[in-house]
Amino acid sequence: MKQYYNRKQFLMTRSLNLSLVNVIASLFIFLFTYTGITKSHKFELFSYVLSKSSLIGGNAKLVAWSILISESAAILLLIISPLRYYGFMTCAALMALFTGYILSMLMTQSTLPCSCGGILNKLSWKDHLYLNFILTVLAVVGLFLEKKKHSKNLLQ
Repeated sequence: MKQYYNRKQFLMTRSLNLSLVNVIASLFIFLFTYTGITKSHKFELFSYVLSKSSLIGGNAKLVAWSILISESAAILLLIISPLRYYGFMTCAALMALFTGYILSMLMTQSTLPCSCGGILNKLSWKDHLYLNFILTVLAVVGLFLEKKKHSKNLLQ
């Protein structure tokens, strides 16, 4: 009887982990789709605003294209289940970079350019920092759970 309970508990935990991985992946798919569409439709504004950053300056177009391609790659990797681990790696890296960028902007710039669209446009830079930090943590949690899922699949 005890062994049955442990197996049932294991299956419930595994089901919860799978659900959580799917929710986190869906969140990033939605986020990067939303921001990617916004950045694509206003690409000139997006790259212009990036050019105003002392960190990016003349490399704005290259950085803008790199961001769009990286976000698109993250979306595809998250959608393709066997590649989801790499999708979470990409999300964690992007969110860590975005968080570092915002932190450096807050520390070095007196005027902060922003080309965010929609709901994100309503956030202050500090709110962006908090949101990005939370999203970075979520990406790492997704990465951990996805790795855990694959290691359990290998054992079975």
